[in-house]
Amino acid sequence: RPDVVHHQEVGGPLVPLLASLPFPRAPIVLTVHDPMPHSGIDTVQSRRAFPALRRMRNRARRIIVHGERIAADWAASEPAIAGKLDPVPHGVLGDAQPSPLPEGEPTFLFFGRIEAYKGLDVFLDAIERLDARGLAVHAIIAGQGTDLDRHRSRIAQSPRTTLLDRFIAPD
Repeated sequence: RPDVVHHQEVGGPLVPLLASLPFPRAPIVLTVHDPMPHSGIDTVQSRRAFPALRRMRNRARRIIVHGERIAADWAASEPAIAGKLDPVPHGVLGDAQPSPLPEGEPTFLFFGRIEAYKGLDVFLDAIERLDARGLAVHAIIAGQGTDLDRHRSRIAQSPRTTLLDRFIAPD
């Protein structure tokens, strides 16, 4: 007999199960990290899970999203859900204490799945701007994804960028 049930919106086989759990008295609070499916593999998985996601979102009394802009964009695209949205900043992931920068040329890492929504183009723009300002930096792009091919020639032309075009485990 919980007072509130809170869960993270997840994809995969758990979605229908979570959407069907009976909590008749307890209000459901749902945290949604990605209200709109991302490009690439996320789009395919989202289409399969969408009916169950819709049921979970409809059952939720409140929906937490990570930022004002996400809440505003979602409310604009789905006005019926607007009254349920509560933007809460994501917060710091990992070690909250910044590490001191090493001596010499700073290195920036773009790591993980390389999909259009991840913003590799923005990362490359930033590296080029730093270089244009005379700041010696190095950029490493590590990972794979559907958006990598679009940027290969730009990466190859940059003397400040190294591409590690393979899966790399987080550790």
